Amino acid sequence: MKAQETRKGVWSMSKWFMVCEVEKIDLVKALRQLPIFSLPMQENVTADDEIYVYLKAPFDALMYQLRVTAINQAILPAIERKYYDNSYLNQQSQYCKVEVLEMFPPDLFTLDFLEKNGLTQLNDFAPLSEEVAYSIEYHEAEGEDDEEEEIDFPIDDIY
Repeated sequence: MKAQETRKGVWSMSKWFMVCEVEKIDLVKALRQLPIFSLPMQENVTADDEIYVYLKAPFDALMYQLRVTAINQAILPAIERKYYDNSYLNQQSQYCKVEVLEMFPPDLFTLDFLEKNGLTQLNDFAPLSEEVAYSIEYHEAEGEDDEEEEIDFPIDDIY
C-alpha cells in the first residue's frame, strides 16, 4: 500500500477501522486525560497508520481519528491500566501507542451515516475502505469554516 498525505498533512501508510466497547476500554476518559494512549496491538499495524475508532453504546458513532506513534509495546504503563477492564486487559500482550488527530462529535459519523457510505459490517478491527474514508474526509471538509470553532461535545450527557 502506498503512503498518502492526509488532509491534515500527516503521512499515513494505512487506515484502519476499530470498534471499541466502552466497557472494555474507557477510551473517552483516557483520551481526555492522556496525550498518548496504548491500544491492543493488531497485526499489520505500523507506525504512522491511522485508526478510526467507532465507539459502541452509549455512543454508537465514529468518534476518533488516531495516529499510531509506536508499535509492539510489551508493557502497558500503570497509569493506563485503570482505563481497561481487567478481564480484557489480561487477554492482551502487545500494545501500540496512539495520539488523537481528531475527535468527532457523536452525531456526525453515526452507524447510519457509515452504512450509507459503504460500511458493510462492524468488525473489531479491519482496513478502512476507501469509500468510507472518502466519505469521512469529504463530509468533514464540507463543514469546515475559515475559523476554528470549538465543538461542544455532549459526551458528559451521554456518559
